[in-house]
Amino acid sequence: MRILHTADWHLGKKLYHIDRITEQAAVLEEICTIAETKEVDVVLIAGDLYDVINPGSEANELFYKTLRRLSANGTRPVVAISGNHDSADRIAAPDPLAKVSGILLFGHPETHMTPNAMENDWHISQSAPGFIELSFAQHPPLRIITTPYVSELRVGKYMGENEEEMLREYVENRWSQLATEFCDDAGCNVLMTHLFMWPQDQKPPEEPEGEKPIKIGNASIIYTHLVPEQMQYVALGHLHRSQKLSGSPVDIRYSGSPLAYSFSEAGQDKYVHIVDLHPGQSAVVEKVKLNTGMPLLRKSFDNIADAQNWIENHTNSHLEVSISTSTALSAAEVRALQSAGTGLVQIIPRAISQKQEAEEIQENQAEKSLQDVFRDYFRTRQGVEPSEEIMNLLNEILSHNHNDA
Repeated sequence: MRILHTADWHLGKKLYHIDRITEQAAVLEEICTIAETKEVDVVLIAGDLYDVINPGSEANELFYKTLRRLSANGTRPVVAISGNHDSADRIAAPDPLAKVSGILLFGHPETHMTPNAMENDWHISQSAPGFIELSFAQHPPLRIITTPYVSELRVGKYMGENEEEMLREYVENRWSQLATEFCDDAGCNVLMTHLFMWPQDQKPPEEPEGEKPIKIGNASIIYTHLVPEQMQYVALGHLHRSQKLSGSPVDIRYSGSPLAYSFSEAGQDKYVHIVDLHPGQSAVVEKVKLNTGMPLLRKSFDNIADAQNWIENHTNSHLEVSISTSTALSAAEVRALQSAGTGLVQIIPRAISQKQEAEEIQENQAEKSLQDVFRDYFRTRQGVEPSEEIMNLLNEILSHNHNDA
């Protein structure tokens, strides 16, 4: 049994003002090609299919176009769950139509997908809320425990009172029950979820920049040791870096996002995971690097000229530039950076030495000129001295007001 694990497509997501739907279409095309060339039997998509709960028409069309190709006209099951960016109801809504095309969509944690007759050499042979077993003509059965993202609202719906340990207790009890009832060594056993999972004895990483957080203190972290021992592989979504987790004998992995979606991911390679499973054996995982999409790069500079040269030499990337400066960047300096290349997305001025705190401003502001008061305020808020251009503009405004008076 060969599985392709991917997650966090975030279809429709922009990088500030930059539309990336073309890049997303290209990388999903690459994933489809990998599924075909690697001859995978099942595709798992572990949540955050879209970037917003009401995606635009382009994102929606790309999603179903991609799923249709991945399903190979219904001959290859595609199983997808909702993430914290998705609308659970929207994901679940097209189920009857998608199911006949080999696309199985789980929007809610307790989704119950009924068994069906053999079609295209596979079918759903057993099911329960949050569980399906897929039977194949040429392979052992694949059992999948599915736990889409559980929001605070869904916590109350499925678990009663919203207490600190309720989420952990819910998933541990539910997973244990399903694994005990359905997951023996006669088949291949997988858990797929979109939750923040991490080893209990390790400090969890920061969630992706720009990502909607699902970690509230430690109460929302699901510890890796809670995974049932019957599982051979855990397909995770949410964190955007491909990584394997410790703290369990089970192979637990985030596949990561197919594109870098914030500059905190600058320089990261992106992957899909190809997972080979045999009943009663450990998973064998191959990370296949994705080569489509413009990389995100960030770099700091001490002067405008070096930054311009770097921008000119990285035309096929999305760029973030930090400039060390003791004053605010002038409009001319900003224009010079912007004209150096088309890849520049963001400019960040970095103060060299100003760390003036608000209390360092003299208390008796009445004895200061308006210009000095403005300089104090500007340093406090921006961390740098106002440029000559800004001060000239202030003086012009003050002069105009004085003449009007």
